[in-house]
Amino acid sequence: MPPRSPEFGSEHEITRIPERARIFDREIPAWDLIEQTIPADKLKIEFAEGSYQDKLPEELRVFRDEIVRKRSAAGERLRNGPTVALDGWRTETDSVILSTREGRYFDDLATHFALDEKLPDGRTVRSFIDQKGLFRPGGFQHSILAGSLGLGVVLETNDGRVILQERSQRVLLRPGAMQVSIGEGLRLNDVRSGSIHRAITRALREELGTSWSQTQEIVGTKLGMAEDDLQPTIAAYVRSPLSSQQVKQTAAAARG
Repeated sequence: MPPRSPEFGSEHEITRIPERARIFDREIPAWDLIEQTIPADKLKIEFAEGSYQDKLPEELRVFRDEIVRKRSAAGERLRNGPTVALDGWRTETDSVILSTREGRYFDDLATHFALDEKLPDGRTVRSFIDQKGLFRPGGFQHSILAGSLGLGVVLETNDGRVILQERSQRVLLRPGAMQVSIGEGLRLNDVRSGSIHRAITRALREELGTSWSQTQEIVGTKLGMAEDDLQPTIAAYVRSPLSSQQVKQTAAAARG
């Protein structure tokens, strides 16, 4: 299963939150896959059940097996759990529909989480993927990348603050860095409903202990991708009627 990365950190005061914040404007270069902000009720998800296919070429399959062997030998308990992988998207009337399928976590280990590691021939995984065809307009269905779909939630409290979390030192990407309020992978049960609302409410409840009645407004969502891992991510901007102190208390209670 993907590492559970966020550890509750701190809140940073901000002076103003734009109505349509560009969630992906960060220190790590990133870009929008869909330029416009998408209302949450207009973002639909189609999921193909039982659709996993091993798309990795032989070189990366060997690399994947070696990564798993080394990390298991180091004492890590790894499970090749299912992920939600993005194939593509389309627009119908005023909605955006994401086409997703079943992926596997070990494919992430050999692509998104290892882009700058070297293969036996000296090439990095990133250069290998670039040469083979990294990304095609319209989606990941022709890409070597695993394409697992992430979820990032930015929570604004009623006292004008945005909740940030500090990533664990145990994760593969950006250990110890500050990140958005929620940062994790989508789960199969999240997308089976066809709506992003389930994923957002589930993540907020588990990580910050806030119920849906306490997170009243999803301002908008974006679909983007960061340069360091090339992982597609849905970002949601949520306004809460709770204060930052109240969110810290609910988060502490949720973590026991």
